[in-house]
Amino acid sequence: MQLTSKGEGLVSKSSSKRRSAAIRFLNGEDDINEYILKGVCFDSAAFFKFLMGENHEVNGQSISTTELHYVAGNRWQIKLGSEFKWKYGRAIPPGCVVTFYRLHDDTTFHAAVGIGGTKIRSTNGGNLGWGWQYEEDLTKHIIETDSKDNIYKYQGNDIIVYIQMRYGMEPDTEF
Repeated sequence: MQLTSKGEGLVSKSSSKRRSAAIRFLNGEDDINEYILKGVCFDSAAFFKFLMGENHEVNGQSISTTELHYVAGNRWQIKLGSEFKWKYGRAIPPGCVVTFYRLHDDTTFHAAVGIGGTKIRSTNGGNLGWGWQYEEDLTKHIIETDSKDNIYKYQGNDIIVYIQMRYGMEPDTEF
């Protein structure tokens, strides 16, 4: 991804200052778009995860400074994926990466960050995140179905919402 000078400055700070910035992003007190140049949703989620640092490592999937500069767009999917399916209406722990998978074309089409409850922040995702400064409630845009496999409807497509568990969370956590 390409970082702005503000983004490069933040990357060079201590891990505690980066984590403080991540918390500001999580709370909507700062706009992640000012730190990433032409970033897409995957870049925003990956940058957030990087800022969270080692406390956000999942199955060895932390993000290095080198990767931050050389990986972009949907190539972040390997670092953002999860096997934990969201259950409609369940609270998403703040700071968890959320990805959206479309069944008909086998594609992870969007990434976001949970901010608590059923709300997320993201970029370039339409109803799933117009811009980082706007909170989006998943229950307003995703339609619950009778599926026992946690398959929902979004814009007429069958989707699955995945939650990437944060470091230290129990593996059997129900989302």
